Amino acid sequence: TAMLPPRSLSSLPARSSSSPSVFSSSASDHTGPSSSVLSSATPASSHADIPTAGFLRMTTKQTLTLRLHTPQAWLVRPFEAEEDLDNLRVGDAGGVRGAVRAVFVLHAVFLEGSAYGKSGRPPMLADGKEALPPGASISLVHRDPPLAGTSAVGVPISDTTNVYELGSAFRSDASPSKFHSEALVMAGRGYFQAATDFGAFRLVAQPVREAPFRFGFSSHTGGQIRDTAELHLASFLPPLQYLRLAVRSESEEKERENAEEERRVCPASAWRFPPTVLPSEEALPSETSKTATSIQEVVAKLSAVSGRPPAPPFSKTECPTIHIFSLASGHLYERLLRIMVLTVRANTPCPLHFWFLDIFLSPLFKEIIPQMAARYGFEFSFVNYKWPSWLISQTEKQRLIWAYKILFLDALFPKDLDRIIYIDADQTVRADVRELWDMDLGGAVYGYTPFCNSNEDTARFRFWETGYWKNFLGEIPYHISALYVVDLKEFRRQKAGDVLRNVYNGLSKDKNSLANLDQDLPNYCQKEGLPIKSLPPEWLWCETWCSQGAKKKAKTIDLCNNPLTKEPKLLQAARIVDEWSAFDAEVRAFDESVKRARLGGEGLDTAGTDAPAANASDNQAASPGSGETRTGHDRDEL
Repeated sequence: TAMLPPRSLSSLPARSSSSPSVFSSSASDHTGPSSSVLSSATPASSHADIPTAGFLRMTTKQTLTLRLHTPQAWLVRPFEAEEDLDNLRVGDAGGVRGAVRAVFVLHAVFLEGSAYGKSGRPPMLADGKEALPPGASISLVHRDPPLAGTSAVGVPISDTTNVYELGSAFRSDASPSKFHSEALVMAGRGYFQAATDFGAFRLVAQPVREAPFRFGFSSHTGGQIRDTAELHLASFLPPLQYLRLAVRSESEEKERENAEEERRVCPASAWRFPPTVLPSEEALPSETSKTATSIQEVVAKLSAVSGRPPAPPFSKTECPTIHIFSLASGHLYERLLRIMVLTVRANTPCPLHFWFLDIFLSPLFKEIIPQMAARYGFEFSFVNYKWPSWLISQTEKQRLIWAYKILFLDALFPKDLDRIIYIDADQTVRADVRELWDMDLGGAVYGYTPFCNSNEDTARFRFWETGYWKNFLGEIPYHISALYVVDLKEFRRQKAGDVLRNVYNGLSKDKNSLANLDQDLPNYCQKEGLPIKSLPPEWLWCETWCSQGAKKKAKTIDLCNNPLTKEPKLLQAARIVDEWSAFDAEVRAFDESVKRARLGGEGLDTAGTDAPAANASDNQAASPGSGETRTGHDRDEL
């Protein structure tokens, strides 16, 4: 090929450049747990010995993405970055002489392992049935040294050297000394993961509400069943941990209850542990706990900003806290995400708690969102999940984002959270989302809106009405993944996460399958025992597939890519959604106020610069489980 190069290329033969960076001995020496991991409170200028990597004389006109390749167990994320690391263009680079500077931090190390019963199998009941209940989990918390005169109550875990990946965690960044990680134990595999810090930990087998029995830990040779196990982590590459779980007999459970009663009477005989704290309880500013009156004031203000009256409340009964999940990558989608948050706030008088996937977010978003929460009256948490090594990986970031929308819903959130609403970042909400929160899903694990088919201009692009999907689903509708409601309690009970991951692993071996991963997978699984509850069509309107006549009833408006026009997101939003420009101006003004405050009140040029336009993706959507190619249609990045 060097002597006879091809006359033309469909793509560049070299699509990436690499630069190595390794820790020096001075950077990795530490006198205490985690001292080599950068703290978010420590200025980067004080870390002159941080290993660096650089790319010199980059002259390409292509849009680039900067990312790190790290050991599987590491959670590394951007700590300082002014530029959009997902959309780097050399000609637009700021800084000194066009340099782009980014500092990354090792935020956590993921511990993985396998929980099993006798003979290496899953724990079993006396009648031979599998004992691992849906939603079984193990909590991992930092522990204090034992009080004087007391003995250890934990069971040591074996120190195995095999490495096998997985992970899930909640962490309070505001109080690093209080660490809580809740690890789902996956059915069948018995697999779990947890994000950890260095030090000594206490593992607790959590009770499951629906299970009539409790688990405990035992040593690998059997013996007494304990409530806790001990773990000491002092390595950047932690080994695989094996936990032997056992089901307590009635007599053992009675003994445990009696022992707990004795510890309540005489607490000095027990270990002391820091309280388990989730981010929503400690990591947020106190002013985000809004009263109903202040929420109504924020709703009224945002309604005035948009020029639209607020949506009528769905219910006048006492408001629950409504939990919403979303994700974004790149400054453009983070801008759209902040606008979506405001449109939900403007139309929903109930308390709101947003859950954001941490690993794709920029330092800029993480700086702004706490202050937005304080200003507009909502709570938020960041969640993480490390891609399992046994799960077939995705190399394209866009497909990786799609995968995170659907594959780990049972592991991302606390097990006492029973429902979540997913809303795409580029949606505008025009109704009270409590209607979705209260909606009866009829025993289904989730509800999606079917694709509408009232726009005749795009009729030839309706891939779900012909070919594979028509033959496969028959009269069952194909649903869009931009908005959905998940009954997490039912999702765990039916072990839907295990079904989705197993089907994904089977289908993704064929590169022509799951072209629209987050959509194709749940639609395919309608024939795998996971039916979808069809939400009312007004809950998702998009110009590409729906008629203009249906727009006046729309409760959300989604910016679906249009295969006819390829119109960029920002232009599409301003043209289609009347109130979008007003919300955008509100978000941009707030961003500028944050920047001025960061610079000590110095004036800034308030003329906004548009974020880079979205790159429309022309996916050739192939059918799951077959090599047939459907009519090409556009999908959003998220």
